[in-house]
Amino acid sequence: VNRAVELYFGIRKGEFIGKDKRQLIEEKIKHVFEQPERFAKRVLATYDDNTYIEHFECHVLAGQGREERWLEHWSQPIRSGLYAGGRVEHYIDITERKEAEEKLDYLNSVLRAIRSINQLITRERDTQALLHGICSRLVEARGYHSAWCVLLDDGKLLAGAHANLEGQFSAFLEKMGRGELVPCAKRSLEEAGAVVITDTSKCEGCPLSSTDAEGEAMTIRLEHGGRVYGLLGVHTPLGFAGYPEEHALFEEVAGDIGFALYSIEQREERKKAWERLESLQKELQLMLDSVPAMIFYKDRENRLIHVNRCFSDTMGLPKEKLEGKSCFDVYSYQQAEAYWQDDKEVMASRKPKRGIIEPLETTSGTRWVQTDKIPLEDEEGNIAKKKKGFFMVRKVADNRNN
Repeated sequence: VNRAVELYFGIRKGEFIGKDKRQLIEEKIKHVFEQPERFAKRVLATYDDNTYIEHFECHVLAGQGREERWLEHWSQPIRSGLYAGGRVEHYIDITERKEAEEKLDYLNSVLRAIRSINQLITRERDTQALLHGICSRLVEARGYHSAWCVLLDDGKLLAGAHANLEGQFSAFLEKMGRGELVPCAKRSLEEAGAVVITDTSKCEGCPLSSTDAEGEAMTIRLEHGGRVYGLLGVHTPLGFAGYPEEHALFEEVAGDIGFALYSIEQREERKKAWERLESLQKELQLMLDSVPAMIFYKDRENRLIHVNRCFSDTMGLPKEKLEGKSCFDVYSYQQAEAYWQDDKEVMASRKPKRGIIEPLETTSGTRWVQTDKIPLEDEEGNIAKKKKGFFMVRKVADNRNN
C-alpha cells in the first residue's frame, strides 16, 4: 500500500498490511464511498473471478483524514512472478476531470435553458401563456426547484404564474395585489441585475421561502428600455446562485423576457391602432356613402382607389369592380383621356380645380356634371403617396340646371 491510498481513503498503511482484504472492504474501505455497496460488489467480484481487468469510477466522500475526490479504479490479475495468482489495484485521482465534466454539463444545461426559453419567446403571443411557459422551462430545462413570475404596471399587479409552488403562490399573489412587496421583490425593483438570497427563510412572504428543497434563491426585474414590466424569482439548488454563469443566464433570460413583454405590448398597441383606424375608415366610408354626390379617389397612375356608393350606383357597377381599375377601363377612351389630361394639370400645379362642367357617360346615358378636383398633399406639401403612386379626390355632383 502506498502513501496515496492512505491519502485517498483516510486509512493508515498499518491498517492494511497483513489484513484480509475482503474484511477490510466490508468493514472500512467501502464506507468512504458515496455508493458503498456498489464499490464492494465490483471489487469483490474480481476476487471471485481473478481473470479479467476491472475499471470504474468511484466517488470518495469527505471524512476524517480524507478529502472529497473522484477516483478511477483499475485492477487486473498478476500473471507471473512472486505474486502470480494475486491481483494489483491502483487508483487515479480524476477529481479535476470530473469537475471539468460537471462544469461542461452545467454550461450545456444553461445553453439548453436559454434556447428553450428563446424558442418560447419567439412563438408565444399570449402574455399569460408566456409567463407559465417560462416558469415551467426554468424548472424543467434548468433544474431549478421552483419559479415564479409577476407582471406589474406602475407597481400594480397585472398577472402572475409559477411552477412547483402550489399552495404558496396564491397567498403571495394576494399580498402583491395589495401592494405589499416581499423583501426580495423590493430589492429587485431597487437594484439592477440578479439579487441572490442565500437564506430563503429570511425572505418573509416569498413563496420560495417555504419550499422544502434545500437551496438558494434569485430574483430580478423584467425590464426593457427603462420600463419595468415585472419580476422573476427562482429557487435554485444549493450552490447554483454562486456561479457567475448562473447570474449571466438569469440576467440574459430576464432581458429576453423584458423584450418579449415589450414586443407583446407593441403588438397590442398596433392591433388597437389598426382597429381604431379600421373603425375610422368605416365611419368615413359611411359618411361618403351618405353624400348625394359622386366622390372618389385616384392615384397618380390614373387608377380609382376608393369610390362612394353614389359613384358606384351612377356607373352601374359594384365598388369591387371599380376600385383598382384604370379610368380607361371605366370610361370611353375619348372621355378618359380628357379627364386624365385635366387630372395631370391639377397634379402638376398642386392647385384645386373647381366647378368644371363636363359630360359623364353612364349606363343610363350621358349626364352633365360639375366636378371639383383636389390634390391631396402630405405634411411637406407633396402629393400624398399611396403605394407607388399618388392619389387625388374628385367630387362629382349632378348639375340638373345644365
